[in-house]
Amino acid sequence: MSAIGLGGAVAWQAEAAGPAQPAPVGAGPGGLAVAGPPALAALPAGAAVPTGTALAARLDQIVQGPAGTQIAAAVTDVATGRLVYGRSQTLLMPPASTIKIATAVAALERMPGTTRFATTVVQAPGTDRIVLVGGGDVTLSSNGASPDPDFQPTLLQTLVDQTAAALKAAGRTSVSVGYDDSAFAAPAQAASWSSSYTNGDIAPVHALEVDEGRTDPLSTYSAREPNPALSAAQLFAQRLAADGITVTGAVTATAAPTEATAAAAPGRTTPAGSAKPLARVFSPPLDELIDHMLTVSDDDVAEALGHLTARAAGQPASFTGATTSTAAELQQLGLGPDAVQLYDNSGLSHQDRITPAGLTTLLTQVAGPGHPELRDIVGGLPIAGFTGTLGTRFTGPASAGVGLVRAKTGTLTGVNTEAGLVEDADGRLLAFAVMATGAADAEGQLDQFAAALAGCGCR
Repeated sequence: MSAIGLGGAVAWQAEAAGPAQPAPVGAGPGGLAVAGPPALAALPAGAAVPTGTALAARLDQIVQGPAGTQIAAAVTDVATGRLVYGRSQTLLMPPASTIKIATAVAALERMPGTTRFATTVVQAPGTDRIVLVGGGDVTLSSNGASPDPDFQPTLLQTLVDQTAAALKAAGRTSVSVGYDDSAFAAPAQAASWSSSYTNGDIAPVHALEVDEGRTDPLSTYSAREPNPALSAAQLFAQRLAADGITVTGAVTATAAPTEATAAAAPGRTTPAGSAKPLARVFSPPLDELIDHMLTVSDDDVAEALGHLTARAAGQPASFTGATTSTAAELQQLGLGPDAVQLYDNSGLSHQDRITPAGLTTLLTQVAGPGHPELRDIVGGLPIAGFTGTLGTRFTGPASAGVGLVRAKTGTLTGVNTEAGLVEDADGRLLAFAVMATGAADAEGQLDQFAAALAGCGCR
């Protein structure tokens, strides 16, 4: 079963799926193995765990920084869960976008990877008003474009066409249009965010958005609409008119009929005289949303997933509910307040904190055999020199890591972070996190750190 957002409630959709299977080991660019239980069970003969002394000899020189720079790091052997290298590994550091790993973990601990989120159109009986209801799919697209070639968003036009067809079949050619984005609660921006973020980093967080609120859908860092829900509904109304349905009056916020939400639950029939959904489309599944979020570091998806995790946990779908719910899921995996402190789910807040050891703990859970529900996260981590935010990195002294490192990056003013997975020269799968503050640009150092692990037997 998978949760589907509809109005202010959570409805459910049955998914046709067989028994859960462990993720296969697949070769990526450069021969990178996708971590999974088979890989852990097939360590090469003599694949000794690297020693702290040998790792320190190789890594300490890389993480030296100029005055005013602070670098903390941790390396954990995935098969044993043992910390094999640490440098201020329990120090709370700003994670920037590496916190999206935690967002992904919390979402998959609370919801199945097959979960899809609905955008719905309903009409109350006896009225000519239809209501566009957002369920948290901020990737709903006006044109199908995406900066991630492996991600295919759902098209707004599909919902428009379904709606126009349903209205024409009922003999209705004129309607007024409202919208309901009450599935997410105010405020639409975290209190600790810079006001400049909506100039290109992220839209105000609403349960109804098209193109993640971009004013230019084809520009990744386009300025964002001040009210993405209203803009989405206005575009829906314009396209509905182009499909031959006359739209009267202004598009306004309207509470969706509650009966329509109740009737969407399985095993229930629509009460006599209540509203019926005219049309509905679903987001890509949660595991694909997570892959996309991690690959291109999508802040809008991260915040939507935080809010949706809160709803699934029975908490308010707000920033407070999202961070509280995420922290609760992480605590179940061993990360308490001494290891992680959240103010958002994207890492845009300079107040977020996590320890390097906390990140490697999460990555060990992701890649190890104990939590197969988290395995999809591995596939979303960018591959050094090939995909996502690592596509143009690992050059020069770090080039030995090309194709061998999977990692999530993080960048804020004065903050550079990197956390991921790498197989060393002996075949041990290692989880690493390296985090720097105070440097103008420490990306090269972080890449060298990961590349050094890839080439290390270090016994």
